[in-house]
Amino acid sequence: MAVDTLVRPVAVAAPAPPPARRTFALTAGPATALAFLLVAVAFAGGRAQAGWATEVYWAGQLLLVGVAGLACLLPRLTPAVRVGTLFAFTAAQFGIKVAYSPVNVKFADELQHWQTTLGMLDADRLFPTNYSLPISPVFPGLEVLTVVVMRVTGLAFFPAAMLVCLASTMLLTAGVLALVRQVTPRWDVVALATLIYLTNPNHGFFTSMFLYTTPALPLLALALTQVVSLLRRPDRPAGRVLLGLLFSGGVLVTHHLTMVVCVALLTAAALAAVVFRRAARALGALWLGVCAMTAAWVAFVAPAAVGYLGGPLLALLETFAHLGAARPGQAAAASTKPLTETLLSVSAILVLGGAAGLLGLLALRRRQWWVATLLIGVAALEAAIVIIRVVSPRGEELAGRSPAYVTLLVALVVALGLARLGVALRGARWHLGAGLALLVLFVGGITAGWPPYWLRLPGTYYAAGYEASVDAHTLQLGWWSREHLPTGGRFLADFGNQNVLGTIGGLDPVNSPVEMFYRPGFDWGDRSMVQALSIRYVVVDRRIVTQPPVRGTFFIGDHPDGLDTSGPFPAGSLTKFDTTDGMGVVFDDGVIRVYDLRNSRYAW
Repeated sequence: MAVDTLVRPVAVAAPAPPPARRTFALTAGPATALAFLLVAVAFAGGRAQAGWATEVYWAGQLLLVGVAGLACLLPRLTPAVRVGTLFAFTAAQFGIKVAYSPVNVKFADELQHWQTTLGMLDADRLFPTNYSLPISPVFPGLEVLTVVVMRVTGLAFFPAAMLVCLASTMLLTAGVLALVRQVTPRWDVVALATLIYLTNPNHGFFTSMFLYTTPALPLLALALTQVVSLLRRPDRPAGRVLLGLLFSGGVLVTHHLTMVVCVALLTAAALAAVVFRRAARALGALWLGVCAMTAAWVAFVAPAAVGYLGGPLLALLETFAHLGAARPGQAAAASTKPLTETLLSVSAILVLGGAAGLLGLLALRRRQWWVATLLIGVAALEAAIVIIRVVSPRGEELAGRSPAYVTLLVALVVALGLARLGVALRGARWHLGAGLALLVLFVGGITAGWPPYWLRLPGTYYAAGYEASVDAHTLQLGWWSREHLPTGGRFLADFGNQNVLGTIGGLDPVNSPVEMFYRPGFDWGDRSMVQALSIRYVVVDRRIVTQPPVRGTFFIGDHPDGLDTSGPFPAGSLTKFDTTDGMGVVFDDGVIRVYDLRNSRYAW
């Protein structure tokens, strides 16, 4: 089969659609706004510990996906109504993320990028030091955009950061629409495939956060749009090659992992172009240009990216070499995910992979070999996500980051399959089945995504519990440390305080010496460790003695074998710091205390 039949849209014989349904067109926007309002009210209820908050939250979310699903499935809607509803869906999702923390950023990854932005503003230059996330400054696209917005508009950091994230999120929806539009002129298919992407577990929160992934993803989608356009229409390629280089360059300076995905997809496209002798020169030039830019950036600006990305890959390879081995250094979480939510999360993956697989089998029956290969390939990719999550020591992290990229391919290939196979999106059975599938994808995306179920509503404080541990006490400590403690001072702390001190505070966290906290008294081995690691401060948050760790541990780093971390922290192991000779207290607000080790037995 020639490649042009693979990517060239196939028109489906169908009567011209009647005029759009005015009722839906007039009510979709207000209904989406109401859905956002319901979730925002649920967040307010969560902060007030209201019993009705959970039900209102789910009512808002179901209304949100219901409106978007109707925009994709109703047969009498114009392209403008479909697209407008999808943009409203994206805006509502972003608004929900902001309503979760409407005053400042609280998520750990966001705090790390905030530190890079603060470093740029303080030093008035690129590539400042970031002890919390050292790789961040050498991929500064997000922070550069934010600093430019701050200086042009005069806005403070938080509103400027939210503007950048909102623009990136809306551009991602536009990029996915443009990408899918390259393989079919059918706006019902384009809208459905785009909504499939927008229901992935990362889209609602993670890829809307102040992270370098957020602006990198729309640039990746736009770069891939140029690639598919070249395969579809090889004539006059110069402009599309230049745009591909521009978008890929934006990815390169913004996010390391998206850069790797971009190069991998361009490599596959260039090989396909050579095999099918279609746009081979243009795609070869684009591939060579992107590879050259990537090699130069990694060699001269970001050599640390090799080791940073190599660690998870080596862990994954090692896991497959030793299947069945226990995951090292992981404690059991005190709060176990409900079985219902686990089933929904798995069901979403099965629905997505199953849809691609069924279309692939249909393509095989019709002897459309390349369409079948692509569909079955992405179905296998979805299955691999489940396998990696189960067998890899870092499986949840690796599998958790993948939907932002894998679902982009799934949406594109499913749209291609629907268009090539001439599937008519009509009939009561089709609407019921597709509607249920979208519902499972959306709800399963929420249960598999961020925040976890015990954090889904804000308002409850959890010691060392991600953003639930960032409160007035930790933020006060972070800003006080930035003002009064030396930049880069090495410190030990629980997970929650480490996030803030290592970002806002500008200090250098030490991850591994967990046993120093749990030991009931001073130990000479701890003294040697403190000196070897140049640890200067120990941060003690008294709230860890009142509740078990919802993450399974209060600290980052491996724990000694046999150490029980499932319950509240033993109070006696904290009071030892008050009885150790020479310990100085430099901060104490009645809840958190910071000890200076310089004149203590740990430093003698």
